[in-house]
Amino acid sequence: MKKREGIGKRLRETRRSIEMTLKEAAKKAGFRNYQTLAKIEGGKRSVKAMELARLADIYARDISFFLSPSPARYSFSISWRKSKETKKLPIIEQTLKTLLERYLSLEEKFGMKERRPSLPLIVKKHLSYESAAELGEECAKLLGLGKRPALSLSYTLEKDRNIPVFYLKLPGGTSAATISSNDISAICINSNEAPWRRNFDIAHEFFHIIYPSKSDSSCGLNDTTNIEKWANAFASGLLLPTDVVQKFFNRFRTKKELTVLNLVMGANDLGVSTAALVWRIVNLGWIKRIDAEELLQSDILKAQDREIRSQISWESPHLSNHFVPMVFKAVSEGFLSRAKAAEYLMINLANLDTVFLKEGFYTDEDYSIKVPIT
Repeated sequence: MKKREGIGKRLRETRRSIEMTLKEAAKKAGFRNYQTLAKIEGGKRSVKAMELARLADIYARDISFFLSPSPARYSFSISWRKSKETKKLPIIEQTLKTLLERYLSLEEKFGMKERRPSLPLIVKKHLSYESAAELGEECAKLLGLGKRPALSLSYTLEKDRNIPVFYLKLPGGTSAATISSNDISAICINSNEAPWRRNFDIAHEFFHIIYPSKSDSSCGLNDTTNIEKWANAFASGLLLPTDVVQKFFNRFRTKKELTVLNLVMGANDLGVSTAALVWRIVNLGWIKRIDAEELLQSDILKAQDREIRSQISWESPHLSNHFVPMVFKAVSEGFLSRAKAAEYLMINLANLDTVFLKEGFYTDEDYSIKVPIT
């Protein structure tokens, strides 16, 4: 009886935490009437295994959460960037928390937690646009992002700095978020955004992780506070360091002009928006602001930008560059069943091999072969 009441209470609390009504949840779970779910939540009726599985999926929670008498292990805080669809955020927040909980559980199993490297925290409390951009450049060098920082940032943060970057389909007008606990920080990016937009959002959110300020519940491009200006400047310096931009710019100095096509192709090659490259050149003092404003309003630039960008795939990683390999490793070493792996990756079991194959992993291969080290 107590166990039934405990499960019911957790189901009720979880439903309310994601701001879902009893009727909405009952309909999604396939109950004929909402009174059945009300009885389950009140401990007056046992929940069947399949019903609990459906509810766990709807609430973006692991089944084990409802069966365990102990409280949740982790406490997370989330800050959103540029969000209009606030009504849809609670369920997305829970999805993000669950993903990070799963990430942490695998990290613990593989003994990765102890190897977590320190982050290059920004110690200055007050910055200027110029100093924030310089810090971005310093971070690009420290992280070893190479000649095209925008194209290597996500992978580097996950692999070398253990900052998970999760890609989720977020509501329109919502671009990114950071999620933090005492143990770890992660970034969430809207997979519906253009690749170059996602790259900038990752750099922007990275600033919020390493800048020690009291985080607000939301931030954004339309936010004119100093911290948001610094975050944008930092992202610009990180993705477009002076030496990288200068190398691009020097190719056209002898002609004393930049063609629209060269600008668009250059931005595309560097993994940033054309506007980001143009404004970076302006801020470095290499072209005038008035010329940049006129250029960015040009129909010719817009048309060529659309033409070149249309050839690029917008496909993002499934959830994360690092998480899928971690799940595959867990399956290969017997930590997770295939059914549990599909749950972790938020897909149907029938699609598990397809997701693994996309990352280059073959489920019928033997990965247990060991090589002696001399």
